[in-house]
Amino acid sequence: MPAAQGLLAAIVFALEPTALGHGVLMANQMPSLRLAYFGADTPWRYFTDKEIVSTPPPWNAALAKGKTALEPEPGIYAISASLLPAHFFALQYQDYYQPFRHRTPKARAGWSILICDLTPQSLARVGDSAASHSR
Repeated sequence: MPAAQGLLAAIVFALEPTALGHGVLMANQMPSLRLAYFGADTPWRYFTDKEIVSTPPPWNAALAKGKTALEPEPGIYAISASLLPAHFFALQYQDYYQPFRHRTPKARAGWSILICDLTPQSLARVGDSAASHSR
């Protein structure tokens, strides 16, 4: 298996043994994985448009859709770790991935793709945990 194929296939593998697997995506009516990928391969070689929603890095204003920061919708995100520090972005996009910088990933695909759970259930658990710690 080529290394690039192994990396993208690792996304699927990383989801399966955790609570982030296909069943959770479907239970949350989120059949797609939101993917922000930085690499030489193309995700559509392994996934269909129904399986992933591309969340492209803000390489330019058109891809950023007029925003300087990503406003994540609920869902499961797979983000290339090299995107988080924003070293490759223009100054106005330095905080584009801020919502993910201090989030602990639920899983990793290989060494470089972080799997983050922003489903309503996960966010509610984090909120409940934060509330109990503040008491």
